[in-house]
Amino acid sequence: MSNSWVRGALLTIAASGLSACLGGVDIPIPDMPALVTMGAPTDKSAASATANHAANQVASSGFRVDQLLKPDCYTVEPYQPIRIARPQAGAPAASGSFLGAWGGGAWDGRVCHDLWIMEIGADGHVLMFDAHGPGYRQDATGFLRRGEMTADGRIRVRKGGAMVTYWLQDGMLYGERLSGQTLHRVVMRKKS
Repeated sequence: MSNSWVRGALLTIAASGLSACLGGVDIPIPDMPALVTMGAPTDKSAASATANHAANQVASSGFRVDQLLKPDCYTVEPYQPIRIARPQAGAPAASGSFLGAWGGGAWDGRVCHDLWIMEIGADGHVLMFDAHGPGYRQDATGFLRRGEMTADGRIRVRKGGAMVTYWLQDGMLYGERLSGQTLHRVVMRKKS
C-alpha cells in the first residue's frame, strides 16, 4: 500500500467531514464531457491561476448560450419558501443584482441547475441554496452552501473538490465549475 493512497484516503475522509459540517454531504456533479478542457499548466503562474480559479477569466463570449439555457429544466422543489434577504449595509455594490432565484440552465447543457442566492453580507460572505436536476444515475439534489464575493464582483464557492465561480453579464448569471483540469459551464436566467 503506497503512502499517496493512504494520504488521498485521509484527505477524502477529512473533506467529507468538512462538507457535512457546512450543510450536508456533498454529492458532486459526475464528471461528464465538458465543452472546455484546460491543458496542463506549463508554468507556476498558470498552475496558480488554474488551482485558484480566481485568476481564470474565461470570456463569456466563449459560452454556447443556446446550448446551456434549458427553460424546461427540473431540479428540486424546496419544501419551504426560500427567503431572499436585502443587501446588507456595506455589502459589495453588485450584491443586489445577484440576489434572487436563478434557473433555466444546465451544466454543459446536460445537468439542470437552479441557484437561490439568499444573502450577501458586508464582509462578502454569500449564502445560497444550490440545486441540481436528476441524471447520471442520481436523484435531484439541493444543498445550502456558503461562498464569498471576490474583489472583481464574482461569487466563488467550493463544491466538493471543485471550485465554482458565478458572475453577471447581460442580465444572466454565468457559471464555471473547475474540477481538476476540466471546466464545465452554465448560464441561467433570473426567476424572481
